[in-house]
Amino acid sequence: MPTLIKTSALWIHQVYSNIYSSYKIRESGLKTSSSLTSKERNFYLMLRPILHGENIVVYDIGAAEGHLSQCLAKLKNVLEIHAFEPIPNVFNTLKSKVKNIPKIYCHNIAVGNFSGISTIGISSHSDSSSLLSMADLHVSEFPNTEIIDQLKVNMARLDDFVCEHQLPQADLVKIDVQGFEKNVIDGGLKTLKRAKYCVLEMSFKPLYNESPLFDEIYQIMRDLGFDLIGTSRPLIGKSGDYLQVDGIFENTAFKTRFYREAG
Repeated sequence: MPTLIKTSALWIHQVYSNIYSSYKIRESGLKTSSSLTSKERNFYLMLRPILHGENIVVYDIGAAEGHLSQCLAKLKNVLEIHAFEPIPNVFNTLKSKVKNIPKIYCHNIAVGNFSGISTIGISSHSDSSSLLSMADLHVSEFPNTEIIDQLKVNMARLDDFVCEHQLPQADLVKIDVQGFEKNVIDGGLKTLKRAKYCVLEMSFKPLYNESPLFDEIYQIMRDLGFDLIGTSRPLIGKSGDYLQVDGIFENTAFKTRFYREAG
């Protein structure tokens, strides 16, 4: 009976979420090249306040199979998306899914604080794979996500990769790398300082060993000149505790410039 109740509750929640997100998309008046899936609608609604302007360039770091990239590619004011994914089989799935979307460029590389070879722990749930070792808390909160393999991957500093490959400057940088966010920031300071917005995964509890928590990431971004202007809904674990949110940051340099020009 408890299993039936849980299944029914999840189904009701999913139906409600689908109806609500569809309503909010219609209310926004959004015009896209094709309809958004339920997951894409949630991505868009979370990021909608920072997706204004024309010819937006996005860096999707930790792209996985490209759900966010595919969502943003449907927006007419998004010009170009660069999706970074280091795990070969996940990268191949990403490339296959976006092969007919010319504005998405895929890069089979890990992004970090040095250029060279690194080792990534492959989780039984690929979205939990990380360049840091998994903490016991992660497995207890999310059973069946244990590390099942270790893989060597190529890594590059974001600033170096952008320069070497002459990528356009990003307006929006999204970083979702399972606890490795500080390393990405350290290797991409120049790139991030020129971005208008950054979206980062931030943890309240240590799900990966040696990963910085919310307060440290928040202070790093503040020191770079960014304000925290919003968050996603929190990720809640098996225990019922709040574990993570996506923090949405705005570069105060662009805000100041906007008000100065408007005045």
